[in-house]
Amino acid sequence: MAGHSKWSKIKHKKAINDAKRGKTFSKLLQQITSAAREGGPDVDSNPTLRLLVEKAKAESLPKANVERAIQRGAGISKDGKKMETAYYEGFSADGVGIIVETITDNTNRTVSELRTIFSKHGGRLGDKGSVSWNFDNVGRIVVAAGKMQKSEKYGEGDIFIPVDVDEVVEGLFELDGIQDIGEPFKVGEKDLIEVITSPKDLNEVRSKLEDKGWVIEEIELTKKVKTPKKDDAGVREKVEKLLQDLEANEDVQRTWTELN
Repeated sequence: MAGHSKWSKIKHKKAINDAKRGKTFSKLLQQITSAAREGGPDVDSNPTLRLLVEKAKAESLPKANVERAIQRGAGISKDGKKMETAYYEGFSADGVGIIVETITDNTNRTVSELRTIFSKHGGRLGDKGSVSWNFDNVGRIVVAAGKMQKSEKYGEGDIFIPVDVDEVVEGLFELDGIQDIGEPFKVGEKDLIEVITSPKDLNEVRSKLEDKGWVIEEIELTKKVKTPKKDDAGVREKVEKLLQDLEANEDVQRTWTELN
């Protein structure tokens, strides 16, 4: 029985790791699609897309999945149909505003499915502008406090070398084009800092960060709420369940809410 118990723990741990890996893949593919849509599908002329494709390769994300994500961003479905990006706005049962980004070849189908999902959770779709007025379009970069260094051991790739997080934060304050710098936070052994720019300054700031040798973990054009809604655990739990169903929809790329 001890062996059975040990195997159960291994399977449970593997399931957790697989779920995390799947979430990482999904988020990367969404970012790749958005980058291809915003800056074009040519990796050589779209630095944001190039960085994301390199990250996908480092994460061993299947090449076919990456190519499909780029095609979706370029407006081509797997069936060769023309696809278009559309944004929808709605409210949760507690009145929390939500923006949904979709890429679809059938807007009628997409609207019907979104309406069903909102209704299932006691919410509703809203009119254009009913939620988006409370959001700014921004560039977002997550910087790791560290640099990549070639490993001297045969067979090993680049290795991450941490540096003092305060040093990185001070360096960020010196760079032009940055609108806001978040509080450092940890993911695993890495100290990460979120940087906000205007959409037009995103690639210029990215270049400056790369010139300093710092590691960029994430980069995207996104939305930031202006005035967050006050929330409690009950409200957040209901909103997160709604978001899970929205993001499970094949047409949905990203979602934003008025909760921090």
